[in-house]
Amino acid sequence: MCILAPFAVLMLVGGLQHGEIAFIVIGGFLSLFALIGIPSMIWDLFASPRGGYGQCPVCFSSIEAQSGNHQNLLCAGCGTYLDAKIDQLETIEPWRTTDKPFFAAPTPWPEVRGVVSSTIAFSAFDYAQDRLTELMMKKAGVKLLNATWPAGCCVCGRPATRKDHYVHPVILGGQIRDTKATLIANDVPYCSDHKDGIAFDRVLFNSLGAGISYGILFRSHAYREAFRKLNNWTFAGVVPKPVREPPATPVSTDKVIVRCINCNQQIRVPSGKDGTIKCPSCGQAFEAVT
Repeated sequence: MCILAPFAVLMLVGGLQHGEIAFIVIGGFLSLFALIGIPSMIWDLFASPRGGYGQCPVCFSSIEAQSGNHQNLLCAGCGTYLDAKIDQLETIEPWRTTDKPFFAAPTPWPEVRGVVSSTIAFSAFDYAQDRLTELMMKKAGVKLLNATWPAGCCVCGRPATRKDHYVHPVILGGQIRDTKATLIANDVPYCSDHKDGIAFDRVLFNSLGAGISYGILFRSHAYREAFRKLNNWTFAGVVPKPVREPPATPVSTDKVIVRCINCNQQIRVPSGKDGTIKCPSCGQAFEAVT
C-alpha cells in the first residue's frame, strides 16, 4: 500500500498535466484507495493485539500465539485448547465446533507421524534393510483403531442413528525408507444430519519445543474431550504434564481471645474463624468472627 501511493500520485499528476483522462481516472482511484488503506494499516499495526508467548493456565507450559486474538491454541503439556485474548490465555468454551475436523486427540500409534519427503537407500545393505522393513509392514499394514466411542453423534452429540467407518492411508517415516499403512476407525457414531466428523492428520501444537505427532481430529471440542477421557492415550513424543492442583488454603495456628457473652469466660480460638463458638464453661453457643 505504501509503495502504491507514490505511483498513484505520479499517475494522477501526470494525467492532469497532459490531459490524459485515463491516467487521471486510474491515478485518482488508486490515490483514493491508498488514502483509505494506509491509515487502516497504521491502525492495525499499532492498535491490534500482537502475538507473543504466554503460559498455559492449566499446566504452565510455554505457548506461542501468532496474534493477540489467536484462537484454538493446543498445549502439548496438558492437551488443552486455548484462546489468546489480548494479554492472557484462556481455555476455550467446551461447546465450540468447526466446519472440518480440527480438535486433536491422541491415538495408540506412536510410530505414525507422517513424513515430509521420501528417503532413499544409499547402499545394498540399506536397500536390504528397507525391503525387510517393507515386508514386515505389509503384515501390519492395516492399523485398526480400537477405541471406545462416547455416546451420541461425534459432531453434535445427539443420539446416533448409524455407525460409519473411516479409512485413511498414511506414510510411516523410516530412517532409510518410508513405508505405507492404512488407518481404520470403525463404528464412528453419527446422527442422520451429520457426516465427516473425524479425520486422521498431523497435530499442530502451539507449545515451544513440541515435536511432530499424529492424531485423530474431531469437529466437536466437547466430543474430543469425552473421547480423551474414555481412551487414555498420549501424543507421540510428548510427555504430558500433570494438571495443577488448586493451592491449599493455609490453616492458621494463631490464637485469639474472645469472651463468652453469657459468663464472660475467656476462650482461646483460632484466628480467622467465622462461625459458632460454644463456651466450655457454661455451654453457651454464640456467633463470633476472629
